[in-house]
Amino acid sequence: MTNSTINEGENVRRLRLIMGLRQSRMAMKLGKDWNQQRVSYMENRKKIDISTLNHIAAVLQVPVWLLQMPHSVFNNIVLKCPKQDNFCPDEYMIKIVELYERLLISERELHQLMGELNKLEGSVIWE
Repeated sequence: MTNSTINEGENVRRLRLIMGLRQSRMAMKLGKDWNQQRVSYMENRKKIDISTLNHIAAVLQVPVWLLQMPHSVFNNIVLKCPKQDNFCPDEYMIKIVELYERLLISERELHQLMGELNKLEGSVIWE
């Protein structure tokens, strides 16, 4: 996964639309410092400040990592969720978190194995 496929603003926009929120309604949920124009500006940003992203995730009641997913992974997670109250039921979110945690463990194991392989390659003496 490369960072070039991650578009946090687009993920926020898609999630907002799935939840059935207009930009003005989302601005109201985000607080007094927000308005429709600020939501629009934020949705057009590829990268969003982490404190803002944390605030949005808290208001939308989703994990922040969901908004930081690459486009293809985000679509697979969010668009395949059955609709209930315009979003995923808790049991699906729990499954998503479990799958993501397993993915992180696999990635860590891969990096560890690659590091060990690099050490072995460095210590081999050619005859």
